[in-house]
Amino acid sequence: MESIRVAQVTSLDPESLSSLVKCSQEEGFRHLVRLVKEYEQGENTFSRQGEALFAAIRGEQIVGVCGLNQDPYSQDKTGRVRRLYVLPEFRRSGIGRKLTEEVIKEAAKHYKRLVLRTDNEAAAKFYEALGFIQTNRIEGSTHVMKLTPNHPADKQETNVLLEREGWTLYEDKYGKLYYTQTNNESVVMLAKDEDCFILIKQFRRAVQSSVIKLPGGGVNAGESLESAAKREFLEETGYSCGDVIYLGKMWSSSWRSNEMTHVFYTEEVSPPDLQRLENHESIEVLRVEVKDCLNLIKANEISDPELTFALLQVILRGMLTGHGR
Repeated sequence: MESIRVAQVTSLDPESLSSLVKCSQEEGFRHLVRLVKEYEQGENTFSRQGEALFAAIRGEQIVGVCGLNQDPYSQDKTGRVRRLYVLPEFRRSGIGRKLTEEVIKEAAKHYKRLVLRTDNEAAAKFYEALGFIQTNRIEGSTHVMKLTPNHPADKQETNVLLEREGWTLYEDKYGKLYYTQTNNESVVMLAKDEDCFILIKQFRRAVQSSVIKLPGGGVNAGESLESAAKREFLEETGYSCGDVIYLGKMWSSSWRSNEMTHVFYTEEVSPPDLQRLENHESIEVLRVEVKDCLNLIKANEISDPELTFALLQVILRGMLTGHGR
């Protein structure tokens, strides 16, 4: 599966957006048509100071775009998010978020705030999850984000030690190592079946120990986070599930890597089938009573961060009641 990279586009061939334009029109959107028209006519080429156009690219194909313009309605230092669009088959896999985060990062170099306008409820929730807040006080805008400048003192000098298949290993100026991944998102599932959690036990080479944890894994290109969570749950445990609840995202080791885990919860569990493990996997499926699981965490006999994050979320949301702790 080819990886997807996000890069700034400084010279755009409008023909390269033809599939995006076609799909957007079929969905009833016109903003990609305007992007191409304005670019071809030189009205908006995202080339002024503080402007940029980013594309998500798979192989030679552009599968998503998002732009940054100076805000035409504001006199102060304000940037505007423009023309975000991702092909339907690549949605819910983090591409839209990565595109928008690149725009935010670039905007922070030039502006005090970043605004946008949307009348789409799902889009509004997407932007709010990224930190935008609703506003009715800024002309032509429904959402705003206050930006924090990138101070030179915050930029540590780094050396690239190794690059391999989407992984990059760095050493900072203090000799500390960290790594980044192009496809840095994974999913896990906390599943409750009657009075038991369905967990797995798996040997982890890095700690040379078997760890009790949540079932989960990576997200395939074009796969939604929810679909990935359900698929990994089925493959690793043999159980399938119905409706799920998104509990949030977490950085499992932000000091060491950019790995991000999306955590889901379900109480709709179907009877088990056979596991569908990969050749390198050896996984034991566990049914652990809720009370026992909480006590094992309290006793520090279970210390998996994704499992403890998920449990904290369901407890705080009032989803886990009637179990003594």
